Amino acid sequence: MKVNQLIPLPDKGLGVMARQTYSAGDCVEACSVKLLTMRQLMANPDYANKVFGWDDNYALPSGHGAFYNHSQQANMRYSNDIAAGVIRFYALCPIAAGEELTINYDNNQGHSSKPSAWFACRGLKEV
Repeated sequence: MKVNQLIPLPDKGLGVMARQTYSAGDCVEACSVKLLTMRQLMANPDYANKVFGWDDNYALPSGHGAFYNHSQQANMRYSNDIAAGVIRFYALCPIAAGEELTINYDNNQGHSSKPSAWFACRGLKEV
């Protein structure tokens, strides 16, 4: 299996590109997590846009997990495996090698095409 690649993307900063093809349902990546409390998150503001909700805490994923960009029509969903301490990212549709891997920041672990509330509530413009 080829490891996916973190690369600079125009107008987006960093993003993750698939280096192989995936079928719908394939596990694209499993990331172990470092759990953070709200106090720890506030003390490390650089983590704010890289964490996932995790029960009453926040999870900072290893690997590429913190670098998947947002898309209203995301090609992946994620699932928190709290017992294992892992976030798994799954293909929602066929993904070609060279395609950017994306998740939807608005939806609860899935994809959606609604307007982007995640960006709006932070005063950011979606790219």
